[in-house]
Amino acid sequence: MGLLQTPEYAAAVFRAAHPRETDAEIMARVELRMRRQSVLERENPPLLWVVVHEAVLRTAVGGPSVIVAQLEHLMAAMRSPHITVQVLPYKAGAAPSHLPFTLLSAGGPPQAVYTETPTHGGQVDHTATVVSAAVTMTDRLRMAAASEDESLTLIGEIAEEHTK
Repeated sequence: MGLLQTPEYAAAVFRAAHPRETDAEIMARVELRMRRQSVLERENPPLLWVVVHEAVLRTAVGGPSVIVAQLEHLMAAMRSPHITVQVLPYKAGAAPSHLPFTLLSAGGPPQAVYTETPTHGGQVDHTATVVSAAVTMTDRLRMAAASEDESLTLIGEIAEEHTK
């Protein structure tokens, strides 16, 4: 989703997905992603709750220095009272969802689900059954994931492993 990515990490992700684009095209994508992060810097930012699979943290995107900086950035973001990050560890087994999605809420229960696909871009679905299914998947993901403290410790350990 990119809200917690560093510019270098985002550039590596975009470069992997769009290997034929010019550096200028990649940087335009990165700049747009970084501008979206300003929502987290508002006076009253939205609550952001992310469950990330351990495999994502162990993948050396952009090389050791890029992934270590990304993990350090993630740990710093976790200090915000508006950001919760949980790691779904390998030991949790099969994930309740293998596709990324975002629940959208305007202060009450979720009213919509945002999804992206590589070929169709982003889509918002307000259908009650879709939102309900996504809420159930989110609940199951959060239950299977490590606690915030355990997640912070695991991210730190993985960052250290990337430096070896």
